[in-house]
Amino acid sequence: MPFRPLKQVTARWLALEGAGSEHLTLERNDGRITATAVVTGENADGPFGAWYQLFLDRQWRIKAVSVHLTDARWFIAKSRTSGEWADGDGRTIEALAGCTDVDLAVSPFTNTCAIRRLDLSAGESQDLDVAFLPFDSLEPRRVRQRYTCLEPGARYRYQNLASGFAVDLTTDSDGLVTDYPGAFKRLS
Repeated sequence: MPFRPLKQVTARWLALEGAGSEHLTLERNDGRITATAVVTGENADGPFGAWYQLFLDRQWRIKAVSVHLTDARWFIAKSRTSGEWADGDGRTIEALAGCTDVDLAVSPFTNTCAIRRLDLSAGESQDLDVAFLPFDSLEPRRVRQRYTCLEPGARYRYQNLASGFAVDLTTDSDGLVTDYPGAFKRLS
């Protein structure tokens, strides 16, 4: 594995378009990984603020997600088993059937979860069904993505297969994105 064992990490990113930032604390405790972050940004509805928590297992699989916007809207989902999601009231979210990962639209951190979990070798790729969560509507939808390892532990190509969008991500020794060209830049 090209990444170092996880210890508590605090990271900050600056959005390169519009006004926005993210402050994240990532920690491992009792075999679980917890990511807690505060984000600010702008979308089609104007400026927003939010906080989120992701709960992951030791293999970097997202087991639960909780997103809370400062305008009192929220989204909570739990993964019962791989590819099966339920909302905060326990109802199955049919639109996310088969999704193995979560992509929060305003965060470069969710790329880390897939990168660390997949543990790809140089030149290796994997396609994923992902629960994409936009922060303007908080209505998740299923998207198909691909990750390709360009340099283990350092560079990965991310592709949205439906839109054709692709970008080469640079990561640090924790697997955290340091450079997401055109979208985010790591500050600390």
